[in-house]
Amino acid sequence: MPESNKSVLFAAVFAVIFVALAVVVWEGFMVWQLLFGIQKDYDKISVVTATTKKQADDDTFLLVVDYDQTLTGLIEMGDYGSARSDQLTEKNFPSKGGEVGKKKLLFKIFHSDGFVKGEDVIVRMENDGYRPASLKELLAVGAAKKDLPPRLVALGSVWFVFERNNPRVPVIQGNDLGKGDFRSVFPINAEFGYLKTQFLAVKK
Repeated sequence: MPESNKSVLFAAVFAVIFVALAVVVWEGFMVWQLLFGIQKDYDKISVVTATTKKQADDDTFLLVVDYDQTLTGLIEMGDYGSARSDQLTEKNFPSKGGEVGKKKLLFKIFHSDGFVKGEDVIVRMENDGYRPASLKELLAVGAAKKDLPPRLVALGSVWFVFERNNPRVPVIQGNDLGKGDFRSVFPINAEFGYLKTQFLAVKK
């Protein structure tokens, strides 16, 4: 075979080998990208799942409530920077039937980031097998736990300032309560709904 033909054949074989290697390298790179992308997505899913589980764990808790404690005593135990004890009274928020003695209760915090009506929240609670917490239950939780949401409401106790008008419900309010910041407890107007509020519920 003439030398020129050998050179052409060698160049052709070299080109084929080079192209084949390039294809293998490219496919390997694509597979690596795919696997790495899947791993990254899996890591993200794992983080979200862990965060969601932690949130769910933080939102449900057991607590013994002593219903024989007075409202004044429960407020003092909560160590609030401000408390409307003159409004949070048995006259305005009378104890409900069955609120006697000590009981171990399962609590759950229902969250709402937007605007919501109280009756809609109660429907959510009932669908999950819960009922809205009362004032004594809210104060008992406030006395036992400092790592509460910044705005926690008990829809189970309602005070109508003017007979059946101007309803008020109790709230524990503060900012970043887990760091010991200022907390307050007082009644808020419940007539028009709630914005960025959490709601305390009790398992039925």
